[in-house]
Amino acid sequence: MEAAPLLEALRIVKNYPGVLALDKVDFSLERGEIHALLGENGAGKSTLVKILTGAEQPDEGEVLIDGGVVDVSTPRKAQENGVAAIYQEVGLELVPQLSVGENIFLGREPKRWPARIDWSALYSRAEELLQRLEFDPEFLREPVANLGLGKQQIVAVAKALSLNARIFIMDEPTASLNSHETENLFNTMRALSGTGVGIVYISHRLEEVLSCAHRVTVLRDGRMVGTVPVVTGVGPEGELTVEAQQSQLVRMMVGHDLAEKYPRSQATPGAPALGLETVSGAGGKFSDVTMTVHEGETVGVYGITGCGSRELARSLFGLEPIQSGKVTILGELKSVQSPRDAISAGIAFISDDRNRDGLIVGRSVRENITAPISKSLATFGVIRSKQEVAVSRKHVSDLNIRTPTIDQLVRNLSGGNQQKVVFAKWLSSQARVFLFNEPTRGIDVAAKVEIYRLISNLKSNGAAILIVSSELPEVLGVCDRVLVMRRGSIAMELDPRDTETTQAGVFDIASGG
Repeated sequence: MEAAPLLEALRIVKNYPGVLALDKVDFSLERGEIHALLGENGAGKSTLVKILTGAEQPDEGEVLIDGGVVDVSTPRKAQENGVAAIYQEVGLELVPQLSVGENIFLGREPKRWPARIDWSALYSRAEELLQRLEFDPEFLREPVANLGLGKQQIVAVAKALSLNARIFIMDEPTASLNSHETENLFNTMRALSGTGVGIVYISHRLEEVLSCAHRVTVLRDGRMVGTVPVVTGVGPEGELTVEAQQSQLVRMMVGHDLAEKYPRSQATPGAPALGLETVSGAGGKFSDVTMTVHEGETVGVYGITGCGSRELARSLFGLEPIQSGKVTILGELKSVQSPRDAISAGIAFISDDRNRDGLIVGRSVRENITAPISKSLATFGVIRSKQEVAVSRKHVSDLNIRTPTIDQLVRNLSGGNQQKVVFAKWLSSQARVFLFNEPTRGIDVAAKVEIYRLISNLKSNGAAILIVSSELPEVLGVCDRVLVMRRGSIAMELDPRDTETTQAGVFDIASGG
């Protein structure tokens, strides 16, 4: 008799106000399998994950483990049934004020006496887990708030490992990781699957999916499109190549082939719009950075996690201190000490952490989009609602933001649509310099193309654009020039259109290889 799947979700239905998020979805996971779940933002992936982990309850359907119906009505009950989750937004899982070790064993601390924590055992066990992920032990007692997003993600992985779960659900776990950290994670996933653990893996990076998964299930508009095995190349039976399977999966996700992935408009750079001269800041995270970004130009900054690029972008928007050097914006020397200073100078900032720096998630789509221009929409302190509605509807339409109404709360949108709201917010302002910090993190392949087209249009209209990204294909595909950052400084400037510029070569420069 054939053994039942390790995990099954049968005929799952979930409704939100105005949205059918899941429509009779089936999904299964075998022992020792890495099963990828793909789909555009809003396809239902995160909703299914929330149901499997007890964060949400289905309106219809049931969840089975080892062939038997189980109660996963709360996160604790899901955990008791062997389900562990790692979400894209690691801030939801970790307590920033606590140390790395404390976060890993939070609520499950080893005890010396009934009322006393055995700190030595806690940190020893935490270090063992982190060593499996090649995490530097010097951060073991460091508050999580002091770590970058990449390191926070590894802490979340270690926390899940500490649960000895049989079912791992990983929602965009590599979104904040560099290539070395990603490969470490994949090695850990392969080792776990070798012991019979099942892993549900969600990612918008198709190359990652095809390098680690055994099967792929695609959702579209809340419905299951199909499940296909991952292939590794052409064989005697004529199996798909990896490239062909990527195209197949894209068609399954969006219902058609995508046009050019990296649309690049041709524009003649104009006057310098953003200039940095030997700029240092963020407590030494970057130093002596000199660069110029012209009107009608897109410049990329690439580096591995910890190189200082993220802090550089945040400092230019006044979120981190600039300690020395000169910053020139639109021909004028500026002192950017706060976001208010940056906005007044004509700078827009798309953060890598939209929930912290980009959105007011408890407010509506309309309120978020018009936030930067609320004063211009007001008469004697009262916002003119007709103008506010008109501006909001235009951007929702132009950016294809999937929302039932402009009054929908932002927290109820998918991650990709939340990111589009951030873009819409800044498009409604009069910004001329755009700072994009990981602009497509957590966004599906079709939405990425939309974002790249938006960036191309901004450039054609004379905007100066600085893109900080850890996705190497992105900066090489979108940018006119690429600055490689290493250990807080610019190591080299490259032309991405030069045939000698390769991904491997750029990564070697960034990593010091």
